[in-house]
This record gives sequence, C-alpha cells and structure tokens, in this order.
Amino acid sequence: MFKIKKFQKEVADFLEIEIFKIKFENLGEDTPYKLLLHDNYLAINKKLKKDEIKLMEIICVEYRKLYQMKERLAHAKGKFKDTSYEYRAWVSDNRIEKELSYSESKLDCDAFTRYYLQRFKGIE
Repeated sequence: MFKIKKFQKEVADFLEIEIFKIKFENLGEDTPYKLLLHDNYLAINKKLKKDEIKLMEIICVEYRKLYQMKERLAHAKGKFKDTSYEYRAWVSDNRIEKELSYSESKLDCDAFTRYYLQRFKGIE
C-alpha cells in the first residue's frame, strides 16, 4: 500500500526542503494537479488518488519546483551550494539535456522525476 506522507518525506528530505501539504480535490477533467503557493498546499485531483505512480510523479515534479525556488533564493542571496553532482551526471548520461522541447525549469523537473523514481524506487 502506497504511503503518500512517507514518500513526501523521502523526497523532501532528499531535496532538503519542507514537506508541502497535499489535498485531494475535484479539479475537473483537464487539471490533474496544481501548486497553490499562496495557500501552502498541492491540490491533486481526487481521480488520481489510487494511481500510485502518478502520485509519485506529481510529488517529484512539484517538490523539484519548490527546490528550484529555494535554490534561486539562495543564489540571489549569495548562498548557492551545488550538491547535485550525482544528479547532473545522471542527466548527462541519460542525454536528458538533449530533449529541447521543454523550458529549462520544466526539463529539470521532468529529469529529476525520472532520476528519483528510477534510482530510489526502481521505476523506469
């Protein structure tokens, strides 16, 4: 049985960010999830509540976005610390940087999700 809070903690600890509250809501047919920064939570469509892989993907993508924000703030304040050598090597080895159809931020979120799920959960 998938334990969403445990998975959130694992990803948050890995990225060294805070855990973000998750709420399952009726978001309509076309909206799987949305990050509500002003309300401090991640809204996920109720229809996805039992789709473990999709939930893991959403958490990885959105937590990576939160990590990017944290790093941008740290960089702006002159405190940038690069601790992602293994991840950058994986991105390079898997030729992720060659996928030019995404913005750099979106590409990073997608690549991180693939990396994390493959390395720590064995999901391709």
